[in-house]
Amino acid sequence: MSFIQFLEKSVEGTNSYAPLSGIQDPDWPLGFFAWVQGMLLVMFLYHFFIYGQNKSRTFLFYSLYILALTIYFLFESPAIFLEPIRIPFIPVIYHQIHLLAYVFYISFIRELAETRITVPKWDKVLKFLVYFLLFYIVFIAVIGYFIGPSLLSTLASVALTILSIASITNAVILFKIKSPYIYFFILGTICYVIGANLALYASYTVPSEQIQNHLALSPSVYVQVGAVMEILFFALSIGSRIASIERDKNLSEIALLQKTLEASELKMTALRAQMNPHFVFNALNSVRSYIIKNDAEKASDYLAKFSKLIRRILKNSNKNSISLSEELETIKTYVQLEAIRIKGGFNFNLDLDENIVPEDIEVPALFLQPYIENAIWHGLSHKDGEKKLDLTIRQVDNNIELSLTDNGIGIMASSELNKNLGKTSVGTKITSDRIQSFYDDNASIQIRERDYDLEEEKGTEVKIILPINK
Repeated sequence: MSFIQFLEKSVEGTNSYAPLSGIQDPDWPLGFFAWVQGMLLVMFLYHFFIYGQNKSRTFLFYSLYILALTIYFLFESPAIFLEPIRIPFIPVIYHQIHLLAYVFYISFIRELAETRITVPKWDKVLKFLVYFLLFYIVFIAVIGYFIGPSLLSTLASVALTILSIASITNAVILFKIKSPYIYFFILGTICYVIGANLALYASYTVPSEQIQNHLALSPSVYVQVGAVMEILFFALSIGSRIASIERDKNLSEIALLQKTLEASELKMTALRAQMNPHFVFNALNSVRSYIIKNDAEKASDYLAKFSKLIRRILKNSNKNSISLSEELETIKTYVQLEAIRIKGGFNFNLDLDENIVPEDIEVPALFLQPYIENAIWHGLSHKDGEKKLDLTIRQVDNNIELSLTDNGIGIMASSELNKNLGKTSVGTKITSDRIQSFYDDNASIQIRERDYDLEEEKGTEVKIILPINK
């Protein structure tokens, strides 16, 4: 039998419906069929366009499923047989299109529910069904060609029975995932199953003569209503899934941010832990020296100031930041202690810009102390004569500029002296890391030797620029 003969044989009996002129009130059912097919076509184009944008296989298989249903319903619609026009290819591909729709349906749910991860064992069954259906589609086409189209319906019915059982089993298994998008998917499947079963019931109970004269009684109406409901629920399922993915993504980003902040805080705590003992050790050495010298009055005065300073340090030790006002109060107490320790003392001058409200500015706790300590013990302590330490704080645009200057021996002389004495200082390096960590590397720290050529007094300047809005 040639292919042309096969097509001619396949259309026998397909014009069993009466012409449109013999049907009572065909307008609304025909309009309904046209509306369903138009709506499905729009849904296909929309979701296929989304697939083109994000390359998500979920949208690809969903759009192909809608396209297959559109073609299937176009062929199934009674209206296509109402006019005396012979369309020989319809019976040949009618069942194959229906089975192909199931291929896309299964592929869609595998992508939507990520069954490879959520239910890996069941995913293997679904994957097998896809390959089985593709083989079966080719198989029944070959059988239909050599034996005749009359066998196509029987073979397709066997496959559809298996697929119906698989669909119910699939819904039960996926229900265990307990997610809104799965519930929408199951509701859509239920709608289609109900529509298909009502259509099956109608095909056995409603006489064909009534269907020919009343299209509203056609089983296709029930199937297509169920399909429309299914497509709408599937769209809600995809939307719910996307919302779930975005929500999980946001939660992951928040969790990552929290971990980053925790790591930053741990780093800051570790750096403070390295610095605070360094300072406390030097202060306790001063108290010990007074006790050794039997200078009870100075020891008592020093201990009172020292205890006040320690209380401030302990109060702020677990804080990531404090106000600039608190920092300056702590520094004043610290400078008073160091002025007692150093031979001949020194003059400390604080010049704060009147436009700055120190209570409103957050800074790392005790960030100035190491630089002041260096200025005192590496610069001023080795100088003869008047010793001066000046701290100037100005607001420049959206930054706070802190300038710490001393009239000590300068960087080069101090470095040479420390080298000869075998001393190294880690306090400023630790503090620099703390400042940059606190301000996300947006701070600036410059240390320079004051220049005679610029008619500057000998000594060192430390300039720290901090953004006001961290």
